[in-house]
Amino acid sequence: LVFKADLHIENLIEHFNHLENFEIIQIQLGRCEDCIAFAKKEGIPRLNLVHGVGKGTLKKEIHQLLRGFGLQFFDEQGFTEVIIS
Repeated sequence: LVFKADLHIENLIEHFNHLENFEIIQIQLGRCEDCIAFAKKEGIPRLNLVHGVGKGTLKKEIHQLLRGFGLQFFDEQGFTEVIIS
């Protein structure tokens, strides 16, 4: 069982054009933390966090967050697969 979460900002909030990049990243990381908590609570063993390819800024921030949680993860093309259990 794999839970997939698309972290593109347009999928998280309706109006984002007025936000600074830093604010956008904070919203995306908050959603990432929520998804990790949900997967742990529901016993979902794997989580796919879709960040896209772009410049890699979101991916770097997600990987730093995951290291902080001590979670094992694998970098894939356009998403990161996280091992929850």
